[in-house]
Amino acid sequence: GYPNINNWGIDFYPDMSEYDADELYAPGWTLNNGDTAYLYSAADPNSVDLHCRWMWEYGIDGVFLQRFLGELGDSRFRTMRNMVTENIRAGCEAHGRLFAIMYDISGVDDADLLADLTNDWNYLVGSLDVTNSPSYACHNGKPVVSIWGLGFKNRGLTPATATAIINFFKTQGMTVKGGVPDGWRTLSGSSDTDPAWAAVYRSFDII
Repeated sequence: GYPNINNWGIDFYPDMSEYDADELYAPGWTLNNGDTAYLYSAADPNSVDLHCRWMWEYGIDGVFLQRFLGELGDSRFRTMRNMVTENIRAGCEAHGRLFAIMYDISGVDDADLLADLTNDWNYLVGSLDVTNSPSYACHNGKPVVSIWGLGFKNRGLTPATATAIINFFKTQGMTVKGGVPDGWRTLSGSSDTDPAWAAVYRSFDII
């Protein structure tokens, strides 16, 4: 379905003036001046190419492409995420920009997390060949992968699973970046307080 006033809040409305006519998607809204309101779609390769060109024009080196792990069990979302990944790769290669995968693991159970992550990563590397792109971001000669969501309290995730995930990616030759809670250094704030998380945080290559 379309986003509408009952299910979507807008922080910033996009400037649509540089999109071609065939990239304008009308969800059925009007602007305050009565004009039709349009949106772009990241499933459209031309729009993603435009975003990558903007990165080049404005001196932005690259982008982390967020991949929501909890969605990937639904083939509709998985197909869309894969399509956007291929669009980002093509756009970054065309405009000399960098990209890397950032997993958001929100909502995935601890029992499923390691298998879901490794299975999807093996697909990205084996089928989409993402890390062989000349535009895939590297750090110290190793491709970068980011994992957002380990260590937050009240999510039911264990330090043992987190360690297994980090070790998996390191054995794949990756630089592993963690998106972690604000209180990671002291196990406070939004961080889980289990002392074992301290070693997990410090095993990331990048925080």
